[in-house]
Amino acid sequence: MQNRVDHPITAPLPLRTFAISAAAAVIGAVLVVLASAQGWPILVAVFGWLLLAGAIALAVVALVLVRLSRVDFVFNDQGFRISGRSGTVEGRWDQVEQVATAAGGHRISFLGDPDRHVVSPAPESDPRVQAMVADLKRRLDNSRGYRPLD
Repeated sequence: MQNRVDHPITAPLPLRTFAISAAAAVIGAVLVVLASAQGWPILVAVFGWLLLAGAIALAVVALVLVRLSRVDFVFNDQGFRISGRSGTVEGRWDQVEQVATAAGGHRISFLGDPDRHVVSPAPESDPRVQAMVADLKRRLDNSRGYRPLD
């Protein structure tokens, strides 16, 4: 592939989920320690352990989902290949008539022969997506023979 450029895009880290997980872990740990130190009923300690385990499970699930949401946009001079969990989409630049994004920028449509649609795990405002879109525009312009005005 000539002039191949990879644009791996993943979902942004779910900071709110990590904050909830951290808060639940702290509360669970405090309950376990206080139940042990103060001689509280065993149910308080069990609840603390369950809360702590749930917090850890929430953080692990969030990390796994971010990892699974990866989409690789690979561009070269002839065309593109987009690979993700749902499969691979390939095409040539000369087949693309229009590229459009839906509200929020998550759905990217390559309209042409044939139409192809991709769901990006990150929004248009993400710098990685902006770099990918800039490269995509440049490659589409090059395939049409467009050059920047000097």
